Amino acid sequence: MMLYDPRSKDIDDVLILSRDHLYRIDYMDFVQNHRESGADIILSCLPMDDNHASNFGLIKIDVKGRILSFSEKPKGEDLKAMQVDTTVLGLLKEEAVKKPYIASMGVYVFKEEILLNLLKWRFPTANDFGLEVISASAREFYMKAYLFNDYLEDIGTIRSFFEANLALTEHDAVVSQNRLSTLFLSELREESACNEGKSFGTESQIHDKGHKDKGLWKFENLTK
Repeated sequence: MMLYDPRSKDIDDVLILSRDHLYRIDYMDFVQNHRESGADIILSCLPMDDNHASNFGLIKIDVKGRILSFSEKPKGEDLKAMQVDTTVLGLLKEEAVKKPYIASMGVYVFKEEILLNLLKWRFPTANDFGLEVISASAREFYMKAYLFNDYLEDIGTIRSFFEANLALTEHDAVVSQNRLSTLFLSELREESACNEGKSFGTESQIHDKGHKDKGLWKFENLTK
């Protein structure tokens, strides 16, 4: 565990990721932004509309992007109270009107000594990182918002995971074909994609040995 690992003395910053989202982000730019800002903690945040805002932990920021407060999945009047001017983070005015909320992605960079202090001394028995640790940190430390305005899907349920996979195969997918290779990494698999014969499919992504020809994915002679 990092709290007791002697190697942690050489760590300056700690990157914390969400395990149930599918997204594409430049972590190097994220960490660099954290260091250049001088923030104790930086959160990657997604601009959000009224229909989906209550499904996320929301943050309130000042005109410089500093986080003032955090609210976990607010409803009703508490939700309306979390509206902010999202042009502060770089959104165009027209888009900012449609997306007046800023949702936390559950992706953070902490200064190492602050994270260790929070986990070891302040919240040693905490069960909800966002609700307990982040909420308190917003009141005590310099926390900054980092705008992420790109593809993101919550895949925390079997249905959402299944639907996100299908969506990536569509011809008009929100993630273009030339960006799929950088969306995520997986280990090389040795097994064949099918047992024998020749196959054709539409709206599919074929693993490893497949190729695309005139809108169809083709693969053949895959048996070892």
